[in-house]
Amino acid sequence: MALQRSAGNAATVSLLNGALPGPTNLALAAPVLVVQRDIAPNNPLPDTGSIGQQRIEDRLTKREKNARLAAGFGAKLKATTWDEALVNKLVVDRRADMDAFYRKMYTKKHPTDPGKVDILVGEAVEKTVPSQLDTLLVQVNLDDLTTTPGLTSEMAKIAMKEFASTDGEVWLANALIETTATGNIAAVEAQLKRDAAAEWQRISGRAEGASFGQALSKAEKAAFSAQLKALPSLSRIAQAHGGDTSALKMTSAAGWRDGGYLSDTIIEVKEANDKKAIAPKDLYRRPIDDGSFRKRAFEADKMLRALVEPEILGQLAKPQLRVHPMKETKFRAFQSGEEVHLAADEPLPIMVHEVGHYLEDHGAIESWADIQRLISKRHQLAGGGAVTVTGPSGMRKEGRFAGEYKATGKYTSKAYDTGSTEMMAMTLEYLARPSTFEKMIEKDPLQAATVLRAVQPRAYAAQAGLRRFDKYLPS
Repeated sequence: MALQRSAGNAATVSLLNGALPGPTNLALAAPVLVVQRDIAPNNPLPDTGSIGQQRIEDRLTKREKNARLAAGFGAKLKATTWDEALVNKLVVDRRADMDAFYRKMYTKKHPTDPGKVDILVGEAVEKTVPSQLDTLLVQVNLDDLTTTPGLTSEMAKIAMKEFASTDGEVWLANALIETTATGNIAAVEAQLKRDAAAEWQRISGRAEGASFGQALSKAEKAAFSAQLKALPSLSRIAQAHGGDTSALKMTSAAGWRDGGYLSDTIIEVKEANDKKAIAPKDLYRRPIDDGSFRKRAFEADKMLRALVEPEILGQLAKPQLRVHPMKETKFRAFQSGEEVHLAADEPLPIMVHEVGHYLEDHGAIESWADIQRLISKRHQLAGGGAVTVTGPSGMRKEGRFAGEYKATGKYTSKAYDTGSTEMMAMTLEYLARPSTFEKMIEKDPLQAATVLRAVQPRAYAAQAGLRRFDKYLPS
């Protein structure tokens, strides 16, 4: 970045031609934290519209807010002039302070070698304080340091990231950020809300299939199921379920965005579901110690790579596995944000189930909206109202949407106040288990198709025989 001096006696300096960051790659943004919380029976259903819009806003905020703020900040810098004398004085004062600090420190270390002290002090000062005004990336008006309202650490981070490269420049960047009015934060946040509302309006406004909600005839259901089974990935999974271990070979192009495998992320957590220490009688470590848990995690990763296309999986960092040294009968697996918590003897299909929650929460909003449509439609057709109904046997305290789920059961429509569902998790779990693979596809091809189209959009679109059933889909 170059400095420009204005003509005349009152010399000023201004920042010109600053390189601004480009748009953030939306596919590479960090996942948004979504923590599932149950809704009890006879309570209001989750507000899908507001939740969907909020999810979009949260993602936009993570992915674009800093870039938008930095762009606005850079534009303000280009239009701002700084008093050269004050900038020079600030640098000189800072160098004097740092010289005194380092001289005291190094004199203690080398009391009999003043020459070495001089060298070390000079090197330290040069590293921490810029010495020449013409080499600065940023400048600061000393008078403004204590008068600007709305200062935020967020803006300081932007300055450090976008406009500083050495320790000294980082310090000046922090000072500069405090001199620049931060009122554009509110403007950027307001625009993010408007953008999120517009995007949700687009997603929620997509047309439903012409026959969405209509029951499939027995013949149509069989034909639909046959076409789903013909998807290449499902053919390979069927072979693997039949004993062909080579059917699910991994390829280098099919992995997570950050590389590696689920088995690389395992950390042991010595807590029960209530976050209390595990009672000695409930401790169970064998699968952790003998490596069988890690092996199952690796196999679950292989199954997920077969179920989910590389273009989808590659947009997400792998979730972090947390293993609790307990049996699955004593510990109920769950997913929270980027973490998947599992018992030591958790079976592979349940591992896939919990990662399915992660995929639903952090995948495309369109896919989540389709799942919401299907659940809501079945709730409506079953006579459901504005509140949750009682959960299935054994889970009477967990509210759900009304409607039948002939393959995966009523638990599939469990209600969470975050808008999370069990549909993707249950579907992937059933496909990953040999004994329920065909049941998933044959008993409820619409549920299977809704999820498979989300995780395998390319293959689903390429399967010409599926087009006759698009009219039954949520969008």
